[in-house]
Amino acid sequence: MVLDSRRPDARPGKAAPPARGWARAVLLSGLLAPAFVLAAEEVAGKPRHGFLGRIFALLGSDDFTALFLVVALGYLLGRVRIRRISLGTTAATLVVGLALSLVSVSVFGVRLKVDPFVQTLFFNFFMYAVGLRVGPQFFAGLERDGKRFVLTTLVVCVVAPALAILCGLLFRLPGGAVAGTLAGGMTASAALGAAQSAVTSGAVPGSESAAVGGNLAAAFAITYILSMIGFVLLVKYLPRMFHRNLEKSAEDMEKELGGDSNMAPPGTDKAFEVGYIPLVVRAYRIDNPKLDGVTVAQVREVAPRVSVERVRRGGRLLTPGEDFTLRRGDDLAVAGDVGEFIRRHGNVGPEVDDAALRDVPLQTVECVVTNKELAGQSLRALAPRFGGGLYLDALFRMGEQLPMRANTVLKVHDVLRVTGPQRRLDALAAHLGVMVRPSLATDIVTLAVGLVLGALAGMVAVPVKGIHVGLGTAAALLLAGVVIGTLRARNPSLGGPVPEAARSLLEDLGLAIFIAALSLNSGPAVAGAIQGGTLVPLILSGLVVGLLPPVIGYAVGLYVFKLNPAVLLGAVCGARCNTAGLKVAQDEAHSAVPAIGFAVPTALGTVLITIAAYLLVVVR
Repeated sequence: MVLDSRRPDARPGKAAPPARGWARAVLLSGLLAPAFVLAAEEVAGKPRHGFLGRIFALLGSDDFTALFLVVALGYLLGRVRIRRISLGTTAATLVVGLALSLVSVSVFGVRLKVDPFVQTLFFNFFMYAVGLRVGPQFFAGLERDGKRFVLTTLVVCVVAPALAILCGLLFRLPGGAVAGTLAGGMTASAALGAAQSAVTSGAVPGSESAAVGGNLAAAFAITYILSMIGFVLLVKYLPRMFHRNLEKSAEDMEKELGGDSNMAPPGTDKAFEVGYIPLVVRAYRIDNPKLDGVTVAQVREVAPRVSVERVRRGGRLLTPGEDFTLRRGDDLAVAGDVGEFIRRHGNVGPEVDDAALRDVPLQTVECVVTNKELAGQSLRALAPRFGGGLYLDALFRMGEQLPMRANTVLKVHDVLRVTGPQRRLDALAAHLGVMVRPSLATDIVTLAVGLVLGALAGMVAVPVKGIHVGLGTAAALLLAGVVIGTLRARNPSLGGPVPEAARSLLEDLGLAIFIAALSLNSGPAVAGAIQGGTLVPLILSGLVVGLLPPVIGYAVGLYVFKLNPAVLLGAVCGARCNTAGLKVAQDEAHSAVPAIGFAVPTALGTVLITIAAYLLVVVR
């Protein structure tokens, strides 16, 4: 893994100057202040049902406009940072939606309501997209050195539901509030959706579903905000509480890892971002009389690691085949490793500056070995036949990266990540197997089949003492995404392309619309939950559930599982489903080391907390 010891906030384009955060805050305040001032005057008996009343009437009749207004304002508010602390887009969207819904119904008598199907549809998109993202890391982490990460995550994810249940009993929280406290305290948006799906799926009697849904949303909104702020502050001081030097721990881990690099698994978002490669295209003029009359095939026998890609002869650009005969005075475009050019410098002739001749685009692809005749052969045997002008970036088997030694033997379904000119890559794929290129297109069949399989799995329920217990659609779609993402990592040709940009849009838009719809629909019920005297109990419950499990998990990981303190901090952030905490951990460590422990716990923690929140509603 290549580690960057620079502070994340020092990287160009990564963080806005502090003034920008304040500017956004002022802008957002300017947008919202008139609405709340006018609403306050309405409450004080100074009715202004003119312009503002018409605005809320419009929002009440057009849920499309209401939805995206909440999303826009929520994302603006979520970007506001004050001393590196922000609500985040999820909490901010929830707050904005609840505020608009409460003002609309209490002041203007207009109930903002969105069709529940919209809420369900976009949340299902979100869950499936999350599964696609975490799938490869989930199983790869389990197969590698992930046992201690898993055990640490289990500690956090067992303690958190236990504390939520204890708080529910102690404070006598109403139905749905315990699940909302767990989801909000762990900042797990997916868990909120799973619990909400349990409410709407019939697990809660129809007469109680509105109240339970309102309690769920209220508990999540209150505890999410408090837990987010509290955990970000906790991350800054957690290692010091156990007398550990975070920076030194990160440095020790960097030395232990050395310079080894771990490439992204096949089929994932970073698969084709290979960074620096020592493969270049250079142009030479044949001045060596020994090369006059030599064919391209004969050149490859002498220098198998380079390839002649183009020839300029008499002002014409030619693409030479293996039997093409070279002439003295020809200009050649040669692709190969930098080391090869250094070793063979002067064997051809002087280097020439010919941009058009050197314009041979290089591309990174993944080749899946399907040719059984080549399977069983070593890289040393294959390199002279197919290696000219190509660079092997990484080799994977069953999603795991293998060392690229000369005696490494290929097997069927191995994946080679290769960089080189297009025609060389085509020739390699023709002999080796199936080629997978980076693509901006999305295979809709894979998307639809995954959603169908997840939905069908979610329908399976086992009767336990009269209660039908199952994963539910939300958790089942998450697991379906995990399975399909993992299968694609092991065989990237499976199911066609799913580019990261499309997957990320599905995840972000799905969550944003779900949170906006949930908040708009829950406004009246949230008002009732707050008026019922549960505000203080929810605040206390959120702090307990949000802050105590990571402290316990950190102590166990440190003293029982002997994890590196910097890596462990990332693992705790992952178990808490908190990306903001990871960013703070990297800031404090002045290193990217905490990210090493983040992948497996965040995948496992998301699944466990999502299932736990669902069950807390079903078996309440």
